Amino acid sequence: MTTNNSKEYKEKIVAIGDHDTLTGFALAGVTEAITANKENCEEVFLKTIARNEVGIVILQEDIASGFTHKTKKAIEALSRPVVVTVPGKTELLNNKKSGSIQELVKRAIGIELKN
Repeated sequence: MTTNNSKEYKEKIVAIGDHDTLTGFALAGVTEAITANKENCEEVFLKTIARNEVGIVILQEDIASGFTHKTKKAIEALSRPVVVTVPGKTELLNNKKSGSIQELVKRAIGIELKN
C-alpha cells in the first residue's frame, strides 16, 4: 500500500478586466475571468482578494486606475494574493505596452501560462 503524504494545493489565478482583455486571458489558460469596468472594478477586486482560494489576481491597469487611495495602499500591503497589473487589449493594440498576455504575466510574476 502506497500512501501519498503530499497534498496537492492549487490556488486560483483570477483575471479582472473588460470583456476584450479577458478573452486574451482565457486563450492564455487563466481559468477564472471576471468582467469589470471602471465603475465596479474596485468592488469586484475587493471581493476577489477576500477569497481564500485566490493566489494571484491579474488586474487590468486602465480599469483599476480609479481605485481609491485606501485600496491602492491595501494592494501594496498584500502578501497574498499576489496582484499583477497588465495593460488592457486596447493599450496592447496601440503598442503602448508590448508583449502578449502570456509574456506580460511571465515577466511580472515569473509564471508561464499554458493552454
